[in-house]
Amino acid sequence: MLKVQVNGQVFYQVGDSMYLTADLVLEKVQMEMKKNGEEDRTGGALYVYVSDSPTEGRRLYHDICGLARPRIGFITGDGAWSRYQNNAREKALRLMWKHKTFGHLTSRESANEEAGEYGGAVILTGVSDAGLGDDLTILISFSGFPPDYDEMLCYLVAERMGWASTGKINSTVLNLASRGMANWPFLRMRGMSI
Repeated sequence: MLKVQVNGQVFYQVGDSMYLTADLVLEKVQMEMKKNGEEDRTGGALYVYVSDSPTEGRRLYHDICGLARPRIGFITGDGAWSRYQNNAREKALRLMWKHKTFGHLTSRESANEEAGEYGGAVILTGVSDAGLGDDLTILISFSGFPPDYDEMLCYLVAERMGWASTGKINSTVLNLASRGMANWPFLRMRGMSI
């Protein structure tokens, strides 16, 4: 990632490596879905935001890829694309607010499927990136799969991009599981139990 300042305004840019990583992770998650007998899905919308002041709320999160290329994988029909895009944005915006207000680390913690609010976005804190700086917060949101698999994709992108260690991700997932919010597909994939 690159941090760019233009006329005092900070912008973050992500390179092609993140899209390649996301496409590879998408294939891995698709294999897990098939292994678990889930419906075959082929793509979705991915948004990544970064902030060095997440407690200030939404205005200090910077979208680093949504405008460039939020679509990963293959999506048929504009209706599905619009739905995935809107769901990914909704998860991200809700999580920004819930993180600031309640310290939530996933959109799963405030999901309400009857109201069209799903899990599938995660926040990682204390991230260091050579191109951006230290002690950053990164929010990753994906929509296109069932919520557990959306969340799995977010964690795996973070891990492969070096934004979070395997240990930190496993610890977060186990902590959520101990509070009754288990991501069973992710736990099975990692061979973890609660």
